Amino acid sequence: MNKILLTFSILSIAIFSSGPLLAQGADNMQQAETIKALVNAQQYTFVAQIAVPSNMPAQQLSSVFQVKISKDSVQASLPYYGKTNTMPSSLLDNGINFKVSNFKYSLNEKKKGGWNIKINIKDGGDVKQLTLAITALGYTTLGVTSENREFISFRGYIQ
Repeated sequence: MNKILLTFSILSIAIFSSGPLLAQGADNMQQAETIKALVNAQQYTFVAQIAVPSNMPAQQLSSVFQVKISKDSVQASLPYYGKTNTMPSSLLDNGINFKVSNFKYSLNEKKKGGWNIKINIKDGGDVKQLTLAITALGYTTLGVTSENREFISFRGYIQ
């Protein structure tokens, strides 16, 4: 009788505790499909949550900073922390802000899921390249290479 009760208890715990895991797995699969569709359509927005400047501690971002990517344009509104080789034209213009339609977009799918994306900016002023490493669930690292500023990266997600 004790063996039957113990077996029943273990089965009950296994069945009821796996419900949330199965639901979470289904949610992750749905999210992965959504991210895949956004990346393949080249129509998504990177939302920055953390800035990681070169030679400085990471900065948690409290405002909305993002990069909107579509087939015909790239628009960035990001903060900048770090060293620069030139003075900004205005004290109000110290971030990474641009909108361009002249760029080269290359997409490489990772073997274990996710994507590496390289965007070479033709007319973006100081910014020359954006690189994105996107996981299957949309977690993303964005790297910004500029002509007159130190490299900076951002962590966030795409939507």
